Amino acid sequence: KRIARDGLVFAVSGKPPDRWRYIVVLRRGDRPEIKRLLEALAAGRAGEAEEKAEAASVQKAGRTLHRFGRDGVWWVEKGELILTGGSKADEILEVLDGRQPSALDHPLRALLAKAEESFELVAAGFVDTGVLEPLSSDAIGLGLGGLKRLELRWGFDAEALVSTVRVVAPAPRPGALGLLDQPTFGIGSLPPIPANVSGLTVMSIDLAKSYDQVDALIKLVGPRGTTGLTTPVMMAQQGVDLRKDLLAQLGPKLAFYTQSNLRDDSQSAAGSMASRAAGTTFSAQLRDRETVARAIDPLMRGFSALMRQNFRFGPRDRLAMIAASLSFRRVGGPLARYVMDWPPNTLTPPISTMLRPTVVVGSDQVVVAASNEAAEGALAGGPKWQ
Repeated sequence: KRIARDGLVFAVSGKPPDRWRYIVVLRRGDRPEIKRLLEALAAGRAGEAEEKAEAASVQKAGRTLHRFGRDGVWWVEKGELILTGGSKADEILEVLDGRQPSALDHPLRALLAKAEESFELVAAGFVDTGVLEPLSSDAIGLGLGGLKRLELRWGFDAEALVSTVRVVAPAPRPGALGLLDQPTFGIGSLPPIPANVSGLTVMSIDLAKSYDQVDALIKLVGPRGTTGLTTPVMMAQQGVDLRKDLLAQLGPKLAFYTQSNLRDDSQSAAGSMASRAAGTTFSAQLRDRETVARAIDPLMRGFSALMRQNFRFGPRDRLAMIAASLSFRRVGGPLARYVMDWPPNTLTPPISTMLRPTVVVGSDQVVVAASNEAAEGALAGGPKWQ
């Protein structure tokens, strides 16, 4: 309660291969009960180590530093209690008295702590790769040599919690860092998301370009002759090219969300959990509907054969038998829609009726949902999330 009310600072510092050092600062830590607690703990440790009482405190820079354990010291500085290692105390005192620069004055910290409209900063941090050990040749080969810094900001923006991670890697970004170069989007250009969602994640990824980049990275770091990414066997058997027929025709906007209030079933805990899970939805922006529909159809029809093939030589337990019996059924209508049929006697109602994985190729998006209701909600022309 005291930490939550008054605040706490905990810091770790050091530069490899030196030993890491710590410092703890308790706001309003000069309270008598806190001092008595530290004195009692220090006395107990000194008694166990048979240390002399004369060494319990020492005077430095006008402060009284109290021993705490074998290498710890604590003292009160302008109402705040400082606890640190003895080897760190001299450095801290020099900073407090202005004889050494403070981390508070570091230009990167000042940049991260800069006020920004309604954003209220709570935590900030950065990793400067310039002070770390040199990267290995393999890491440089992957393109990580261009990574300069990682930055983190966390705090409040009105009623929202906001966290921002920034990767400082100047262009051109080769190798793995090149995967960060993706199409941008704003809050006003989100994909069509239903209004009744309990949470959402939206990404913008050029899937075909990323496929090529990952393929190149695998060939770069793999053994000589590595072929890189290949179309899965099932797709190849059906004449479907993963990159050309699917990835190049989807995105860049991808959305993952959970729709709420699809069904109200509170008869059992299992029914309640199934009702929540039934709203799980994944949506991908669609570029060429006809090409994707032609590619998905043989994959959905051959899903059962694929599952049987994968579990053919595996253990014959109940889970494997269920997975090997799963299949998708084409549903009539203007859209390419496929619904999973559960094998008989595998799931009991209401779970078996709520959870019916569904794949739909719509007019502008491909939807993969945990239920037919969720797929309908994703494709419906009703109110969208604002």
